[in-house]
Amino acid sequence: MREYLDMLEVYLENLREVVSPLGNVEELTSDPAKFFATLHLLQTCIQILIDMALKIVSLAGLKTPKEYRDLADIFEKQEALTADESKVFREMIGLRNLLVHIYPKVNPEIVFQVAKNEAERDLRMVASKLARFAEKIE
Repeated sequence: MREYLDMLEVYLENLREVVSPLGNVEELTSDPAKFFATLHLLQTCIQILIDMALKIVSLAGLKTPKEYRDLADIFEKQEALTADESKVFREMIGLRNLLVHIYPKVNPEIVFQVAKNEAERDLRMVASKLARFAEKIE
């Protein structure tokens, strides 16, 4: 799991470098390079968690999810995530799906809020919980 955690840290560091100097959503949207970098970095960070979760599901011999968002339920049932943590993971996966499939409808306000105030905390929380669960099965 170390490789996933290391990759996540690299991408989170890059996300922080892009968004930390920004004071408001207009500063993000007025610079297409920053805006699209933020979208890509968020998407990639969430995908790293999804890939990590899928690897753990495989290693643990758990039921393969039909959709990515099912991963949150799987880890909640395994008591690796609380109900609140599972909800956060499900919302992250929903954002990733939006970024990948319906990007013209992405709300810049939400992107700014998540990237600036929530992503690092939430991504690290889910990653650490998944890593802890993986340690138990290895």
